[in-house]
Amino acid sequence: PNQVLWSMTAMARSLHLERADAAQRILDRAREGAPPALRPLFDQSASLADQLIRVCAFQPKPLANNRPAKTFSLKTEFPALKRLTPCQVMVPGQVALTPNLPPPTMRNAANKHLVPSVTEWSAFNQDVATIESIEDEVSVLASLQKPKKLTIVGSDGHKYAFLCKPKDDLRKDLRMMEFTTMLNRLLARDPSSRKRR
Repeated sequence: PNQVLWSMTAMARSLHLERADAAQRILDRAREGAPPALRPLFDQSASLADQLIRVCAFQPKPLANNRPAKTFSLKTEFPALKRLTPCQVMVPGQVALTPNLPPPTMRNAANKHLVPSVTEWSAFNQDVATIESIEDEVSVLASLQKPKKLTIVGSDGHKYAFLCKPKDDLRKDLRMMEFTTMLNRLLARDPSSRKRR
């Protein structure tokens, strides 16, 4: 459920009431059907989303010389967000969020169009990094909407940049990233396409 939680939790906070209501109903049903060990993941995801929305809207106080602040402390300004970590929510990296197609070797030899079932092939990597912590220093970027750049430390020990961008609909960006990633994977399978890199 980790891969779906990022998009569904965001959709449940949509300004379009029908979309938000539909997403919340899906989340509620998924939570009811989830094994007891996974149920806290739904609460963690919702709390994390609420805190990240607050980070998006936050405007740090200007410096003494009236210049805009370039950083702020997460621990000072958002202690509730710091307390949410570590959690079971996965780090939302592109690789973890993009489904994998089954390799051609898994296709049925008698029927090339028959693809493996869900029990035979998992579209998503099951071994994903979860959020271990978020570094204290948050950068405020100088563009018009002043997005905030957080650094997430994953359970795998790697650091991941995470951008909190206010007043922006990122669904189109997400769909374009998914499309180009899938296209890259399909082209990488073709020997003649791989040679053209």
